[in-house]
Amino acid sequence: MLLIGPPGSGKTHFALAALERALQERRAPQVRLVVPTASMAQHLTHILARRGRVVPGELIQTLADFVAHFTPDLTEPTVALESYLLQKAIASAGPSQFGELAAARGLKSKLASVIAEFQAAASSAATIQAHLRTPQQIAFGAVLSEYETLLDQRGLVSRNERLLRAANEIRRQRLDPVRELYFDGFLNFSQGEKELIEAASETAETAVVTWPQDIDHPFRKMTERRLEVRFRPQTTPAVVSAASPQNEIEEIARLILETGRPYRDFLLIVRSLEVYAPLIQSIFERFGVPFRLRAPRPLSQHGAIRFLSGLLGAAAEGFPGAKTLETLRQPYSPIGLFPQTDIFDFRVQERLPNHGLPFLLEQAEDLDHVRDCLERLGGLREWGRESASPSQWGERCRALRLEWLRLPEVHDRIERTQALELRELARALRQFDDAAVEAADLLSPSGYEVCSLADYLAVLDDVLLETALRTADQRHDVVNVVTVFEARQWEIPIAFVCGLVERQFPRYYPQDLFFPDEDRRRLRKQGFQLRTSGEREREERFLYDIATTRATEKLVLTHARRDEREQPLLRSFLLPADYNNDRPTAPVRVREQAASFDPKKPPALKHPELLQEILARHASFSPSSLETYLQCPFQFFAGKTLRLKGPPDDPERRLDPLVVGSIIHRAIANWSATPDQPIDRALDAVLDETLETRSIRKSFHTEMLRYNLRTDLARFVSETLSRPLGDPAGQKREAEVRYVIDDTEQLFINGRIDRYDVFGDNFGLIVDYKYSSENRVETIVKEHGQGMRLQAPLYLLGLERNLGIRPAGMRFWGLRRKTTVMGWVVDGLFPKDQLLTGDEALSAEQFQEKLDRAVQTALQAIREIRAGRIEVEPVDRGFCSRFCDFRAVCRVEL
Repeated sequence: MLLIGPPGSGKTHFALAALERALQERRAPQVRLVVPTASMAQHLTHILARRGRVVPGELIQTLADFVAHFTPDLTEPTVALESYLLQKAIASAGPSQFGELAAARGLKSKLASVIAEFQAAASSAATIQAHLRTPQQIAFGAVLSEYETLLDQRGLVSRNERLLRAANEIRRQRLDPVRELYFDGFLNFSQGEKELIEAASETAETAVVTWPQDIDHPFRKMTERRLEVRFRPQTTPAVVSAASPQNEIEEIARLILETGRPYRDFLLIVRSLEVYAPLIQSIFERFGVPFRLRAPRPLSQHGAIRFLSGLLGAAAEGFPGAKTLETLRQPYSPIGLFPQTDIFDFRVQERLPNHGLPFLLEQAEDLDHVRDCLERLGGLREWGRESASPSQWGERCRALRLEWLRLPEVHDRIERTQALELRELARALRQFDDAAVEAADLLSPSGYEVCSLADYLAVLDDVLLETALRTADQRHDVVNVVTVFEARQWEIPIAFVCGLVERQFPRYYPQDLFFPDEDRRRLRKQGFQLRTSGEREREERFLYDIATTRATEKLVLTHARRDEREQPLLRSFLLPADYNNDRPTAPVRVREQAASFDPKKPPALKHPELLQEILARHASFSPSSLETYLQCPFQFFAGKTLRLKGPPDDPERRLDPLVVGSIIHRAIANWSATPDQPIDRALDAVLDETLETRSIRKSFHTEMLRYNLRTDLARFVSETLSRPLGDPAGQKREAEVRYVIDDTEQLFINGRIDRYDVFGDNFGLIVDYKYSSENRVETIVKEHGQGMRLQAPLYLLGLERNLGIRPAGMRFWGLRRKTTVMGWVVDGLFPKDQLLTGDEALSAEQFQEKLDRAVQTALQAIREIRAGRIEVEPVDRGFCSRFCDFRAVCRVEL
């Protein structure tokens, strides 16, 4: 019988009720419930146990265990072996079919997916050969044929073949002593699964398959019973909009903490585990929210395994700077938690892409602990040049963890979470040893008497990626985190569904590379059961229905507006349009912090010694530093008071706008000193020096930048405005100014003026070069008018107070793509014949008022700085995400 109904209609309750009756009547050996995964089997077992039932071990089985009972002599390949054999098949048949693409990892992944589809449809290379049309399909057929040959050579069968054999055995042996059989929790059935269930239904007295509503089923001969009513209460969801995925999980943690309910009352459902699992782990641990991730993760993701594989990879590649640094910075590294490693980190990053142990040792010359560790690495240097048997490489890998891994200290009466972490570590290390042996076993039958470390690691990395790491976690009062597939068996008071953005939930299914939808429909007419992209998209709707029907009291749906790279995300179309309670997240604070936080008393330093240190550090200010404070007091505190530094940029990002602006300023200054030389020569000298000092290799990007700068500067020097306004002798460049802004406390303003021209009766015009577009120059001028910027008025004051020149105007020159000139001039002091379209003419009173207002703004900011104000209060939150190095410290809500 097919039991069909929507999510929440009682299909699982029907199966569990049958099991309870069997337990009550002592008929448990005659009943089986078969589910897709081990976690579902465990969850349903716990439900029955909480109802006071003693559950025999075989009452609820996974499909894999059920099939194994009937086919004990058949062996399927492990996931790692499947991956290895497919790689061999591609290496054998691929180059002639795919050319250079045969080496691409993405091709292997795509081929594996399509092969799994055809195997699930009980198809082979022989059966599909006559139906292949395009060159891509013919190439696929060649790889599939080679892959099947490799399976046969090792005496292995595919999962679907084993299912078909099990179906035959059920028909031959029957199911004795089983009389009742229930299949629950499945969304799709392969051809082998269909045959298995049909065989079981023919031999069992009762066979029930639960099936979701609105999804086509393959069982045409079964009677149907429909459950039309949803028994679970329908909750009106709250939709939460967060700035980023990180803020999304922070908001969920905050809502959990605010309720004060037991953690076991919450379920967090995710569709994209690869996006959210790391965030959930780090944020929930920071907030003190206990959780259990009910999904295995790849062994390669465990910190200890990541360190060991990274160390082996670095040795195989000759210790490249970036990869070696990333490995040594990890917590399980011998120096991962040493303060010296931070210094070493910055030194290496500043000099990347250099590589090799001599380079690394040079950066650690005065760092004892780091240097000792690097000298030990010398013993691994020869590994990258040696050849050894696969078994020898496996033995070396197992010995490596004993020599290099920094293990945590274990004390009596440790917390339960620490005990779980230690158990997970122990299991991960045992699995690493097994993976090292498995990688050697995979290589040995393939004719590798000896191989390089790189060849061995290519297999080991696949094994680590395909090996699932599971940790026994029996805690009861935790927030359970499940995938949407695992959520099918849950019923819980409060459920969160996160990641509701397009392409994540629902996932996007493009046309298949080898068999697009048109070909799939053609093949279906020939008996090959292949799903189209449209059918997969309809399944996403069903998965959404599953996720949103788990809660009995409250449902919260969350989505992020931008991703981690600040790119906009589109709210999921699965969210109904009439859900208009979409609200932004509240400021996130841990419960203990929220109790003592008073918004009427902004954070400030109060200790006398700290305030004295601030006074000593901040007696002089640059206009840019005061602008930083006006943008956000905490950013000023972190960068100027604490003098923290963000990590050096990657080599490809070192030519940032600040560096390019510096190149422009220096090139113009050098050319102005000797204007008869071509400006190209001045630019090339400055740019080449910058590339060398900042360890930036010449590339297409650097040469394109050189071309653009040459074009823009050539236009600049061709314009008359690049020449002095008055007497050429009166033009000054890169002029330092320092003057007192507050006589009572002797507070100073420091700055450097790009250029000023003296004309008439000792009047001055300041010129500030910006390698910016017209829109950016307009924004700068506008922000000066709003009081967010102080550069122009403070420079003009410096011209007067420090150099004795009466200010008559200031202009910003935007040099990018086209010349843009905007600024202010004093009407009556500035020559009318020199006025430009972008000049705003002000009266002497208006001009002085602008200067006075800037002084008051600067003095107010200085007083607040020296009083210890460090509040996180950014004016432009977009600036935080793009430019602030301290966002991870303040955790501002964007």
